[in-house]
This record gives sequence, C-alpha cells and structure tokens, in this order.
Amino acid sequence: MQRQTPQSWRLQWLLPLIAVCTLQACTAGSRLHLATTAGRLDDVKHFLSEGDAVDQVDSRGKTALHLAANAGHLEIIRVLVSASADLESNDAQGNTALHWASEFGHAQICDVLLSAGASGDAQDRSGFTPLFHGVFRGHLEVVEILLAGGVDVNARDPNGLTPLHFTARDGQEQFATLLLLHGADRDAEDRDGFTPLDHAVGAENEDMIELLSTQEGP
Repeated sequence: MQRQTPQSWRLQWLLPLIAVCTLQACTAGSRLHLATTAGRLDDVKHFLSEGDAVDQVDSRGKTALHLAANAGHLEIIRVLVSASADLESNDAQGNTALHWASEFGHAQICDVLLSAGASGDAQDRSGFTPLFHGVFRGHLEVVEILLAGGVDVNARDPNGLTPLHFTARDGQEQFATLLLLHGADRDAEDRDGFTPLDHAVGAENEDMIELLSTQEGP
C-alpha cells in the first residue's frame, strides 16, 4: 500500500470540499477559508505557518475570522487572534467577527474577541451593533457577555431605536430587565418620538408595560 504524505492527505479532504463549494456557488477564497469552514484546526495552523495571509478575504469580504465566528470554531478563533487577525475587518454586509458570533449565539467566542480588543460598538451596514444581533436572536448569554464587556447599552440604529425599544416591542422581558440593570435609558425616544414604553403599549404587553413603568428600575 502506498503511504500517504501529509500533503496528499490534505488534498483528499480539500478536493471534495472544493467540489461541494463549487456546486453550491461557495465563495470561499482560499485553502485557509476552506479549512476554517471545515473546522480543521491543524490545517489552519499549518497554512498560517506556511505564510498564508490571515486577513485574506473571499468574494463576500469575509476573512477566516468571520467564518470561524459564524461557525462557532472557538479554537480556530484563538489561533487566528494569536496570528493577529484584524478584529475590525468588515465583510460586504459590514459585519465584524463579533457581529457573526453574536448573531449565532457563540458566547465564548464573543468573550474571546472582546478580551482581544474587538470593538463591541461597531455598526454593520444596517446600523446595528453586535448587541442588537444578540437581542434579535434571543441569545441571553451573548447579551450578558457584551454588556459585561462594556458595549453601549443605548446604541441606536438609523431610526433612533435602542435595544430596549426592540425588547419592549417584542416582549423580551428577561432581556429588557438585563438592559435596564446595565443602564438602558427607558426614556430614550426614537426618531418618531416614541419611548420603549410607547412600543410596549403599542404591543399591548402588560408585563412589559409594568416593567418599564417602574421608576426605580427592575
């Protein structure tokens, strides 16, 4: 039996993945992107050691750090951060790696990125910070980590809405309580002059109305 070399072994798993990506119009831009997407930690390390650029982007502007944050590959995140990956790189949607980690509920990755110095208040093309993404998707642990990391609890989107406005509208009482405990402004007005309480009233959510009407906070 012919003995496989490390190079031929890597080629064996890369080729099927490339074929699948081609069929699905995958936009992975390099072998580093492919290895990251597949969660191949050793190969990510190997490609970086061979000089592959850590911040190379695919056709959607995504770096390996974006892909690892999206997929939840914590150890790969650690390797990429150690390789000085750009924490603030924006993909075509304006998302940073922290946006993607928040979107998909990868709390540990959020913690690692924040600890490494990632901005918790970067805005995507829609004007949303990672905190909005965590709130929208209902990832309580992510929101807790972001708030503990000092992100702006009163960040606003282009319509002047804060995360508290959205929790009030959607009846996310646990999230609203957490935001208030971290200093969310219950009197903040959106572009139309509506406060979170106004949104709760519009949604006819009695529990949220009571929470936001309590002047001394939760």
